[in-house]
Amino acid sequence: MKRLLLATTLLAVSATLSAQQKVVTVYSMTRQQQEQYTNANVNGISANGQYAVGSAVELSTDAFIWNRATGQFQQIKGSFNNSATAYAVSNEGKVVGTFYSDNNGEVPEDGTAYVIPGVWEDGVWTALELELPMQRGEYNGEARTISPDGRIVTGYIMGHYQVKDAEGFVVKEQQKLRPAVWIDGELQPAENLPDGELTGQGMWAFSASDDAKVLGGVYEHPTGSRAPAVWVEGETTPRLLYGQKDIDTNVDLYFFQGQVYSVSGNGKWACGYFSPSGGYVSDLKSFRHNVETNETEEFASMPMASCVTNDGTTFGTNKDHNAALIHTANFDGTFANYLAQISGTTAPDNLPTVVQAATADLSVIGGWYGRPSSMGEVMAPSIVVISDVADGITATETAQPFSLKAGVCNAPLAARLQVFDTAGRLLRQNEGTSIQLSGISGTVIVKAILPNGDTISRSFSL
Repeated sequence: MKRLLLATTLLAVSATLSAQQKVVTVYSMTRQQQEQYTNANVNGISANGQYAVGSAVELSTDAFIWNRATGQFQQIKGSFNNSATAYAVSNEGKVVGTFYSDNNGEVPEDGTAYVIPGVWEDGVWTALELELPMQRGEYNGEARTISPDGRIVTGYIMGHYQVKDAEGFVVKEQQKLRPAVWIDGELQPAENLPDGELTGQGMWAFSASDDAKVLGGVYEHPTGSRAPAVWVEGETTPRLLYGQKDIDTNVDLYFFQGQVYSVSGNGKWACGYFSPSGGYVSDLKSFRHNVETNETEEFASMPMASCVTNDGTTFGTNKDHNAALIHTANFDGTFANYLAQISGTTAPDNLPTVVQAATADLSVIGGWYGRPSSMGEVMAPSIVVISDVADGITATETAQPFSLKAGVCNAPLAARLQVFDTAGRLLRQNEGTSIQLSGISGTVIVKAILPNGDTISRSFSL
């Protein structure tokens, strides 16, 4: 069953949205890091908000981990040529994704490596169990999620599909992609796979609940049309939220496509998109699926839904991918306006325009924004930390690059600090890593200019 969530233009925010004013801090990479991680994004955030991970797409093969305690981005190393992807991270900093392997020296430095689903911990990558012998290249699957305690990993791998005749006898096997769950490092057996002739390249999972009882991803039909799918423990077939039947190639029809981008940690919600025409922006349907009631809602206010949390809060983006959108029980509009509402000031620069991960309490949110480069606009990672304002001007957020104590703002990475009011007027500036804020009242924005010319901003209520 589907119902439409009507577009609403910036609903008035109720008192429950901002019972206490919030401090918003944005963490983005330095210019040098942006060059290293060209076209990178934040893929996952730990449930406790202490870590975020991501990696570059197409233009680089480097992965990174961000630590809230330091506010710093660091490269994830330990693989062949340090090439890897990072999709998710546990509360203790255990990372899952894929890593490049030379298989104990088999692959020369400039050769095609094995790209394997794995777990990174303490600087070391460990391969996850596969069902089929690994192949060179990116054909072995991916690890996409990890539970907060680090025990359960999900993703997809190449597996065996059976093809049966009309009487139910197995006549052959096929090798195609299938969802995968690893518990304590052991690959769980595949259950309820469809007949191999009923899929194209198979099925793959991109997201999952913390307990892996709900998976979300893609089901590919024999023609190549792709349906957004949810796998629920105890159900014998995947739920195809759209595109339940393959197209008839004898009729002039579009090849449709869609996917489930995100499943909430508690397994209640899934969100994604579907396009009847195979990707044209004009007919994109963004949706949020209630796993418990088996109902699917469509958002008229956002073309693509990219992330959903335990209470159903859904993030998306506009058709140009230049403004993130958020739908909560009390708000429907742009992410920038949402932050302005809860902080009482204009949102900082370098906000993600596509949100791909968020903690359940919305205290840490990550994704990417477009930055100019010699190749045109490319993706750059962005992490937003939302914290409460403590007594006076002392904020509970202590992570770098800003801290406030006894009326003094400190930014250890800064070469110069500037203080602006919400109208953009310069109130004070100082060379060095600290600036005095006493004597100022109201909301101010402190901008730190780094030695390389990059800037980081944060708002404070004085």
